[in-house]
Amino acid sequence: QTATASSPPTAPDQGGVTASLDNTSGTQPVTVTAATYTSNTGAGTTFNVGSTYVDLKVSGATANNSMTSYFYYPATVTGTAEANLILLYYTPAGWAPVLSSGGAAPAKNTADNLAGTTSGGRFTVVFDGTSTPQITQLTGTPFALAIDTTPPTITCPANINLPCSVNLLVPVSFTVTATDNCDPSPKVVCTPASGSGFPVGATTVN
Repeated sequence: QTATASSPPTAPDQGGVTASLDNTSGTQPVTVTAATYTSNTGAGTTFNVGSTYVDLKVSGATANNSMTSYFYYPATVTGTAEANLILLYYTPAGWAPVLSSGGAAPAKNTADNLAGTTSGGRFTVVFDGTSTPQITQLTGTPFALAIDTTPPTITCPANINLPCSVNLLVPVSFTVTATDNCDPSPKVVCTPASGSGFPVGATTVN
C-alpha cells in the first residue's frame, strides 16, 4: 500500500531525494523510482548551486494518489544562497518552479543533516492531482536547485489625497499587491497598514 524510493545525498556537496507514495485508496500497483545524477553545468547557468540533480518516476499512480517527497540540498549551500534557494523541474518549455499540493510553495527546512543525511536542508513537496507537476506527470522528471535572483513585482496605488478633517488621525485604506515567479502567494506587509489613522501632512507608506 506504500511505495517508496530513496536516493539521499552521501556527501556534503551533493543533493538527493526520497519519496513515499500512499496507495491506500488504490487497487492498482504503483512503483516509485528515484535517482541522483552529476550535473556539469557551466558557470553562470541556472544551476549554480551544488553539483547534482535528481529525478522521480511514478508508474501506475492516479490523481487521487498522494506522494510526499523530500528534496535535499548540499550542506555547502549557506547564507544568502540558501535563503534564495528554489526547487525547479524540467518541462518541454524549460525549467519551472515546483508547487506542492494545492499550489503551495514547497516547505523549506534549513536544518543540517536531516533524517541522517549529509544535507544542508530540504524542500518538502506533496505531489497529487493539484501539485505542479502533477503526480501523474512524474515520468522520470528531472528536478534541480537554483538561486532565485528575480525580485517580486509590487504594485502600489497612486498617491492618496484626502480633505482636511477635525480629527487628528484619519483612517486611510489602500491595496498593495505582489506577484513572484516562485511564490504563488507572496505576502505584502505595509507600515503603516491599510486602515490606519494618518495625521495631517504627508505620510510615506513602506
